Amino acid sequence: MSTTAAVFDTFISVIVPLRNAAAQVESYVSDIDRIMRASFRNYEIVLVDDASTDGTVEVVQRLVKKIENIQLYCLNRRGGLAVALVAGLENRIGDFV
Repeated sequence: MSTTAAVFDTFISVIVPLRNAAAQVESYVSDIDRIMRASFRNYEIVLVDDASTDGTVEVVQRLVKKIENIQLYCLNRRGGLAVALVAGLENRIGDFV
């Protein structure tokens, strides 16, 4: 197996903690998807919402219908960056993060 084939066969997880990111999340996730699609056959974008109050979850739910590789996890109460990252790590399925 060549090095190129090994890279393409690797499953990659990208973890993105979110907090009140409704205005930015669509373009940000679309950019991540475009970059990952160009480099990897198997990947997921794990979005962890840290109890947003601005409609972030609703925007992501619309994105899930357009981009198939998104996983969304929502925290019930604000936990901060570290808690959101751990939640993403615990729920990812990729070989590498």
